[in-house]
Amino acid sequence: MKLCHIVSAHVDVPVDFAFGRCCDPKALGMWTLGSMGFAETGVKGVYRGKSLFDNSESYMEMDTHPDLWLVDFAVGTQEQREPRVSIRLTPGQLWGFDSASCLFAMSTWRAAWMDEDRWQRTCRTHETEAQLFKSQTEIAWAGGGT
Repeated sequence: MKLCHIVSAHVDVPVDFAFGRCCDPKALGMWTLGSMGFAETGVKGVYRGKSLFDNSESYMEMDTHPDLWLVDFAVGTQEQREPRVSIRLTPGQLWGFDSASCLFAMSTWRAAWMDEDRWQRTCRTHETEAQLFKSQTEIAWAGGGT
């Protein structure tokens, strides 16, 4: 059984700009298909979104590590969230890309309660989300969006 899934993208924006968008609930809520439209919940650092799949509510809180360009996300219910998703960015020039670009990687851990269909949906969704993040972030960098 596969327990972790990783997706990646080369993003044509500086790493600090991309990191800022990964830490911004409003920006996140524009491309996270399982939790669109993040809004504050009244609990500091906890946000609520709606799934495009079934309109269910999901809750998220994040732990940011700016020195590593790393964001750990705990997701789940209002009462209980588990660390299941991480986004790591790295400057493009470290890998031979332009210095004004970065690499985006999102890793997701499979919870024991996920059946194979649910896990496959998560994997496919995250592959799409990486491309949405890339597109939306590049447009925002160019001054064409939020």
